[in-house]
Amino acid sequence: MQYRSNGAEFALGAARAFLDITAKEAAAELGLNRQTLTKIEASGECSPEVRRKIVEFYRTHGIVFVGWRDEENDRYFGVGVMTTKQILPKSSDTG
Repeated sequence: MQYRSNGAEFALGAARAFLDITAKEAAAELGLNRQTLTKIEASGECSPEVRRKIVEFYRTHGIVFVGWRDEENDRYFGVGVMTTKQILPKSSDTG
């Protein structure tokens, strides 16, 4: 059985989507520009300081990052997010 792996440790785009916020909104709260945040979400590449800042931002909003690392291959498996809080959509379609 083969498993899909990622080169990125954190599913940052998934965390943002889970909170139902735009890249522009998240970037503004993080003090980054939208293009930089989008690039980081796609590649996982940034300085350790910026990564800590982004991860802490999502953790303070109740996001928990999951997954594990294969140290031999430096790949990550089961990368995803979950929450410790109830998150309601910005707008609900109550009809």
